[in-house]
Amino acid sequence: MTYQFQCMPSISRRRLLAGGSVLGAVVASGYGALAPASALPDGLAKMRATLRPVPEVRARPTITDGHVEDAITDVESTIARAETTWDAVENPDAAVESLPGLADPPKDIGYAKDRLQDARSNSGWSALFDCELAAKRAGEAIGGARLALDDVDGETMAENASEILDGVDAARDRVAYQVADPSVGLAELFFVEKQLVSARLNAHRGGVYTGQREPSAEYDDNQMIRTWGSHLAARRSLADARRLYDDYRERTAGERRDLDEHVRTVEAAIRADAIESTFSSDEFDERTAEIEALPEGPYRTFRYQTMFYVQNADVQRPGWLGAELPLYRAVKNARVLLGARALAAIREDEPLSAGADRVPGTLLDRTKNEALATLESQKRETDDRPLLELLLEEGRRLVWAGDAQFDGDADVDHPRARALARYALGNEYLRELPDVLATLESPGS
Repeated sequence: MTYQFQCMPSISRRRLLAGGSVLGAVVASGYGALAPASALPDGLAKMRATLRPVPEVRARPTITDGHVEDAITDVESTIARAETTWDAVENPDAAVESLPGLADPPKDIGYAKDRLQDARSNSGWSALFDCELAAKRAGEAIGGARLALDDVDGETMAENASEILDGVDAARDRVAYQVADPSVGLAELFFVEKQLVSARLNAHRGGVYTGQREPSAEYDDNQMIRTWGSHLAARRSLADARRLYDDYRERTAGERRDLDEHVRTVEAAIRADAIESTFSSDEFDERTAEIEALPEGPYRTFRYQTMFYVQNADVQRPGWLGAELPLYRAVKNARVLLGARALAAIREDEPLSAGADRVPGTLLDRTKNEALATLESQKRETDDRPLLELLLEEGRRLVWAGDAQFDGDADVDHPRARALARYALGNEYLRELPDVLATLESPGS
């Protein structure tokens, strides 16, 4: 099994242009790059923090050429169907004018063809992504054409949705947690289940899930067009899930062991820990009141930013879109648990003093550097451990998100405090990761 791994610096052009000349002069002297943060002027320490590159971490199982070829063939058929449906429309110019919003089947078909051409030029996941976008826009063209032909109704859309959901359920029932290597195999099967969740989501009206139990049969014109697109995207995700599963089973025939009980046991344990570690609405209200009582300033902003990260976390529970997909829930909830543990560690030993009226550049530089050191150390262990990469992604994203607080022209309060919150969360997330990962990656641990 080969996993694609890329290391790309996370530095915006804006920050390179703004800081490159100053930092370059210091680095050229050999001092700025090696000096401790405490030895640098405040502004330079802050600049050095933001210019430290954040390596990319992105675990994706290899996609076979045959998988991509079949996806392209499928999208070619979908685009041809869209063209045939639109060709049946009399007076197409007037028909476009009559469609709601920005609906324009000829433009949608043109966009779908462009993305299909991109898919032919790309490979792997990039090609599959292009195919899904092409299918979605071709589907919207079909929806617009059928609306112009007065050949669509809510019942038909509900039947289409039910067919997709039945296909998802059938594909889900085939998934067996039989793997040759736990880290590699479970990561592969996570992506199978992730594609099934995507298909289930897009089966709903407009690709939006609001907790409905049955497919909707009520649509306005805009929703009708969008749903034709989301349904075609759902069918692509479903096809990708089936192919990923079949390809993995073929590659590992005769080498697998059954981890079904392990996955289900660990999922339940991680979910329970995530629920216990996050806070209820009442606890959120109490913490909000506590923070609001603080004087306005960087410290209060820092507290808000760390708290809202955990409050916004979504614990995946049985019965949601990931119903009967315990591996998907286990990985998603492991990320939630790591975020909650990160917040708990920060509250235990806050990097910023209560009532602080500024965030020193040295603190930004030191906190981000510690996070990067942990990230780099763990990244070196990702060979043949894609499950580790899956959990590393969110820790890496948090560190990157700290840098993003200094990009753009948005007038936000205390950007240094916002950046520190993310650097600190990323640092603690990464520190907590090995313990949480061990329960998932090592059967019998």
